[in-house]
Amino acid sequence: MKNKNGFMKILEAFTAILLITLILLIILNRNAQERDFSQLIYDSQYSILKQIQFNNSMRSEILEIAIPEEGVEHESLPTDVKNKIASEAPASLTCEGKLCSLADDCLISGAEEDKNIYVQTAVISADSDTYSPRKLKLFCWQK
Repeated sequence: MKNKNGFMKILEAFTAILLITLILLIILNRNAQERDFSQLIYDSQYSILKQIQFNNSMRSEILEIAIPEEGVEHESLPTDVKNKIASEAPASLTCEGKLCSLADDCLISGAEEDKNIYVQTAVISADSDTYSPRKLKLFCWQK
């Protein structure tokens, strides 16, 4: 009879350890999925900004814009830049750009406050004719 009690205690301990391990794995898996989603968004933003940075015509259009103190909102960006952002952004996201001086905080005004907003920045500094450093920020959030 004593052998059965010992076996039951071992079985109960094993079951408790197994349940705790499963709960921890579920929690860690959820966090990993959120990080993976965030990383996909940041990678997509990085790709869009690099394409704009390395495109001579888009870079020249950006450098020609006079930047007011509050920055240049998405609606006032060059059409090519807006089209590039719209065509390259994932379908599940709303993405907007803003052009600001390097010293500006460059905050967006049109984003929904209850959503997670993902932000990446690229510096557009010069082309063959112009040196006028400024930053292009890309803001994305889920639809």
